[in-house]
Amino acid sequence: MPRDVPKSTPARRSQRWMQFFVNQRPSFLNNAIRQAAGIAPQIDIHWRSPLADDEFAEYFDQAFLGRLGITPGKISLRQFWPSGGPHWDGLALTSNAEVILVEAKANITEFATDARGAESPTSIHHIKKSLSEVQHFMDIAGNRCRPELWFNAFYQYANRLAHLYFLRELNGIPTHMVFLDIVNDPDSGNDAVKTYYEWKSLVRLAESCLGITPGKPLMKHVHLIHLDVGGIA
Repeated sequence: MPRDVPKSTPARRSQRWMQFFVNQRPSFLNNAIRQAAGIAPQIDIHWRSPLADDEFAEYFDQAFLGRLGITPGKISLRQFWPSGGPHWDGLALTSNAEVILVEAKANITEFATDARGAESPTSIHHIKKSLSEVQHFMDIAGNRCRPELWFNAFYQYANRLAHLYFLRELNGIPTHMVFLDIVNDPDSGNDAVKTYYEWKSLVRLAESCLGITPGKPLMKHVHLIHLDVGGIA
């Protein structure tokens, strides 16, 4: 099964905080998500990963859909993306059947990544084709920013957007994409991001380089959350 069990115990950096908030402070995280995503207070959020009684496992490929109990009825994941896709830091379902996908970051080095895991020419072609489809949907083809950055410097951000597009636009499954940014992570040393404004600037830089501007399709379903853990650590 496409399922990752954390190799370091205790977990560090973004993995540590995702585990902490989901298992020890879920109401704090849930309220932050509700506020960012406009989810009504009476709507419950039920976490599917990472859970303590499931070895804090993270899911990817077909297994992340199975963990959420959803089956895309129009376009299959295999049609849209090759194996070895995003490993989801957090997965949840709301009581009104909306999906929440979470990507967590604790420092600058976790933020900028390329597609180094996509090694075969077939997989690379498949990924680039799907990313191009997302760019076209978001009306950014031909933007002054280089489309290749979707596959290089900001690939992790881009492929999360692609999976939001896959679920919401191709299959009609109501989905929220949450980017959870940790402020003052004690494990990150000099790479730690010290303020909300630093994270916001990094994300806006990535979006600008990807050709994404406010109001573009998909972006109203993308939510940025910044949690300061300095007082907790």
